[in-house]
Amino acid sequence: MRAMLVFFVCVFCCAIPFTVQSKDNLDGQKSAFRRLTMAVQGELYTSTEPMDGAALLERTCENDRTLCSHFGRNRLLVTVASNEVVLLMCTVNQDKALLEDAACTPELDKLRYEEKSPCIFTISPESFCKY
Repeated sequence: MRAMLVFFVCVFCCAIPFTVQSKDNLDGQKSAFRRLTMAVQGELYTSTEPMDGAALLERTCENDRTLCSHFGRNRLLVTVASNEVVLLMCTVNQDKALLEDAACTPELDKLRYEEKSPCIFTISPESFCKY
């Protein structure tokens, strides 16, 4: 019985920091994600050849590796429409969306890690980015 109690105390105490660290880590990634969004948008504006979202992200990361080094194994996706980009960060296995940002706004648009949302874009550049 005592061994079982020690086991549950260890599991409970060890689980809390990992959950908090994970949320804190995502909180710390918000500004880096916003910088990456703006860099991908800049790459779109300066590119002389048409590129899809994946190619824009790859080129941006090649130009400045520090921009993409903050996200670990999380999956980064880019959609492009109407000359605007939207970035989406999901878990590594793409079962949950974490952050979503449109370059056309001055702030990070959606913190999706607190909800159970699938890894799909919810921001459409055509309707979201109206000037």
